[in-house]
Amino acid sequence: MTWHNSGLKLNSYPLALAIAEEWSAQDEHLQLGQMRLTGLAFTAQDNPLEQSPDTITRKILDYVDGDTVLYFNTESSKLQRYQEEQWTPLIRNVNADLGTNVRPSESILDCNVASKADKEKIERWVRQHNFPALIGLQYATESVKSFVIAYNALRHHIEAEQAVDAATLEQRTQAETWGSVEWSHGLEREELFTRLSAACLFVYFNSNNFTTKTL
Repeated sequence: MTWHNSGLKLNSYPLALAIAEEWSAQDEHLQLGQMRLTGLAFTAQDNPLEQSPDTITRKILDYVDGDTVLYFNTESSKLQRYQEEQWTPLIRNVNADLGTNVRPSESILDCNVASKADKEKIERWVRQHNFPALIGLQYATESVKSFVIAYNALRHHIEAEQAVDAATLEQRTQAETWGSVEWSHGLEREELFTRLSAACLFVYFNSNNFTTKTL
């Protein structure tokens, strides 16, 4: 049963199997916070925030202007070098796939990283997804705080682990220079990896035709 006490209906048999596996892995005390696919499915069906495709699309597009990947740090030569090596290919993939001309900037005051035409092309790509897939796309984008990174992971240009590396580049560079609390950063990384992986699976399973299954 979902949060609204209705039977969970899924349009993807593989997703139903994956969610069933999440439940079978639980002991007598359910850890719903660790059941990412279940949470996404409940959210897509119950829609507790009363979102619409329009509101979700706008929230995703909000990340384009302030996308982490589109603003390079010039104060650290090491970080800037890493950004150019790891982020530039991701930007290039978006431009090649969507026909955009998104470009990185070295100033957070620069509001022209994506033109109006670029945003319209990105919006068209976002809107082609059905509502459950939009929920997953929003979750992926918000998890890594970047549409560019989420897009590359969802389009299989990079693995989820590489996406997490890109999303935590600044943190990892600082740790490389100053050291880090290994267990703390390890937990944060695993949490992000889990969230992004679940989001990518959820989008994929809801974007392909499978047998409808009611749990």
